[in-house]
Amino acid sequence: MNETKKTTLSILSAYMISTTIFLSVIFGMWYHGELDLLKTRSFHEVKNLSKRLIHVLAKKGRYGFFVQSLEGQRAILQSISLESGYLIAAFNKKGELVYSNMKINPLSIPKENGVFIIDHHIVLSSYGKPDFLYKKNPKAQQEREARDVPPPIPEKEEDSVFGAYGKFDFSSKNTKKEQQDKAQEDFRIIIDGGDIESLLWKLRLKIWGIFGVLLVASGVVGFFLVRLALKPLNQKIEELNLFIKDTTHEINTPLSVLQMSVDRIDKSKLEEKDIKKFNSIIVASRTLESIYHSLIYTSFGRLESKVEEIELSNLIKERLNYFEMLFAQKNIAISVDLQEVSLQANAKSISLVIDNLLSNAYKYTPKNGKVEIKTYKEGESSYLSIKDNGYGIAPKDLEHIYKRFTRFDSSKGGFGLGLSIVKKICDEFKIKIECKSELKKGSEFILQWRF
Repeated sequence: MNETKKTTLSILSAYMISTTIFLSVIFGMWYHGELDLLKTRSFHEVKNLSKRLIHVLAKKGRYGFFVQSLEGQRAILQSISLESGYLIAAFNKKGELVYSNMKINPLSIPKENGVFIIDHHIVLSSYGKPDFLYKKNPKAQQEREARDVPPPIPEKEEDSVFGAYGKFDFSSKNTKKEQQDKAQEDFRIIIDGGDIESLLWKLRLKIWGIFGVLLVASGVVGFFLVRLALKPLNQKIEELNLFIKDTTHEINTPLSVLQMSVDRIDKSKLEEKDIKKFNSIIVASRTLESIYHSLIYTSFGRLESKVEEIELSNLIKERLNYFEMLFAQKNIAISVDLQEVSLQANAKSISLVIDNLLSNAYKYTPKNGKVEIKTYKEGESSYLSIKDNGYGIAPKDLEHIYKRFTRFDSSKGGFGLGLSIVKKICDEFKIKIECKSELKKGSEFILQWRF
């Protein structure tokens, strides 16, 4: 995956994550709001039913004569349940189950006021007591009189929300302790509002279906916005790639002429004062050739397809001979410790790796510096180490050194392609590369492979 696609994917991922979180919050609130509305609709007609049930449990009111026994209570509760069409459960003030014809276990329902969804059934749970118990509380009566609040006016039993003889608490705003205290003196009623599985599925399909459609639409819009925003950058990168390809093509002819001319010159016929100038021409031509090969690899990939066994120490000696004059210009000492190690790869590609690492060592090592080159074996692995005592790399930059066109010191020149090429070739031939570096102390590149 190229850098443009990686950048597009990274920006789009960040956009989609933030959009998903935002939409999840909005649609989550909508979903819970619809659930609350469903709960309210499910029990908008049960308040009179709850009043009747609590009168049966209290054995008062118009049911008092018929419910003096437990059997009578259960018979009346069953009759009310059948008449209303709701399944119910009723508990006395001690919390003992008096009657239940519910399909779900009433003991599994939370012991607090509220509406719950259990096993796809919507269930109302609440505590209440008749008004006559409340009116017998002298302390409450005194508090009302002290606040100058008139006593409640009884309404017609059939029209009242609470009734002339009964009061039922549907509120879930009490604290847990208050609810526990109420449970010690109130009757508890549970009403099953019925199976709402199909309604829940319809609600989920509606809300989360819209959520999915909006998320996909946001993704499509985000993709085109990212592409539009990155278009100028992509154009610049494309222009740079075209420039590199054109430059590579244009360099080929003059470089070939220069190398042929250098090879044909007889150094023995040169005067002493001209030999130094001639050596500078050789260094320049070889530097230009190294750049040319890097541009070729960047533009067209592998230099050749042939894979063979390479004896690395011989190849390193060859490349060092190539760079010898370059290092001599800055009086950089070369320390070589080469064991015989081999690898299966393309010779020109590995030469390009060595050239780029040696070129970097030359660029970032000051005059009179030192470069150490080692090949060695440890266990089943072979290693190549190229170490300098140059300027080093900052820790924050280490993870970016293999990115294309990355340069941390523009004064040293170059396109920022060298280490990108090195990493690409190493990956191609399954060679692990590691960089150890410290600012103002130098860098070490270690290549590891198995053969």
